[in-house]
Amino acid sequence: MKQGVGGFATEPARQVPVVAGADVVVVGGGPAGFSAAVAAARNGASVCLVERYPYLGGLASGGMVLVLDDMCAGAEITVRGLCQEVIERLARRGLTVYPPENAGVNLRLHSWFSHTLMRDGAIEGIVVDSKAGRQAIMGGVVIDATGDLDVAAAAGAPFVHAGYMVTTVFRLGGVDTEEAERFQFEEPERFAVLDKEARRIIGGSWDYWWLKTPLPGIVWCNCPHMTGLDGLKVEDLTVAEFEGRRRIHALVDYAQANLPGFARCYVVDIAPQTGVRQTRLLDGEYVVTKEDIAGRVQFPDSIARGRDYYTPYRALLPRGIDRLLVAGRHYSATPPAQKISREIPPCMAMGEAAGIAAVMALDTGVPVRAVDVAALQRKLSAQGADPGDPPRADARVLAAQ
Repeated sequence: MKQGVGGFATEPARQVPVVAGADVVVVGGGPAGFSAAVAAARNGASVCLVERYPYLGGLASGGMVLVLDDMCAGAEITVRGLCQEVIERLARRGLTVYPPENAGVNLRLHSWFSHTLMRDGAIEGIVVDSKAGRQAIMGGVVIDATGDLDVAAAAGAPFVHAGYMVTTVFRLGGVDTEEAERFQFEEPERFAVLDKEARRIIGGSWDYWWLKTPLPGIVWCNCPHMTGLDGLKVEDLTVAEFEGRRRIHALVDYAQANLPGFARCYVVDIAPQTGVRQTRLLDGEYVVTKEDIAGRVQFPDSIARGRDYYTPYRALLPRGIDRLLVAGRHYSATPPAQKISREIPPCMAMGEAAGIAAVMALDTGVPVRAVDVAALQRKLSAQGADPGDPPRADARVLAAQ
């Protein structure tokens, strides 16, 4: 008999085994999350990093987002610290593996965040779902690096629900990139007509819908883009998986038939994670605006930089929740501001700052919102990061209030 949909089901109360405990618990192993975990561990805290997938890196790995953007302003590198360290390792070794055991972090993969454990307005730990059932992980400070604000929202922190395009990233093989570039630059009028149709098929793209990779004949495609889908809805995410693949295969058919250099192209792989850019955004102690980003506003409590913009510590602080920090694309910003400040390197810088701030709060016995930000800025600088203090010459500096 088909069961109806609607109403509620009652879940029986049950005890959840505590499987781990740490000074700092980081939920989400993406760029912001693993940066927070490593920073906290290097500053002397015991750390537990929880990730739902079987790998770290978030959309940088599972979403195949290969471009690390917004970390330079002209010739100046503005995001340093752990982000720069990762890049140097990649350049030196040619690898994308960052062994977690080297950082002293208790890593728990395949653990999907379920809900928070709260007492008197403070977070004490989290509960995850896993193949072993529900498990509790207790922490002195919890850092929400989920990208969707899952932890803070479950704890009752205020947020806004926004939306942006989602993307299914993929790679093509068998591409004659020399012929494709020759066509683009030597026959620009014909190229523009054919390229316009390719973009229509994939729902638009950035400046280029494909970019060369170090592998001969393999190109990276940061598309197709799909709008009108909510990254918090199972139904919409399912639609995105099917629609993304439909557009990819339609593009391949078109490219094989029409685009010089693509006659023998084929799909190498499709990212296992759909690229969700914006869902919940924290409504924190300070909300960064588009005017702040475009105006290069530097805050007295700046703790991270992007290309030529700054992130204040207050944008990592949920209102009304203690022992909780937020780091990543879901930080406290308006939707228009987040669209231009959500790149991977600045998220890593936020995570590094959050990890160090968590340790400082525990070491000094103060709430995370009472951390000495000037001391945090000095620690970040001493450890190779750039907190944005002092600011660039073109910044609009706000006086301390």
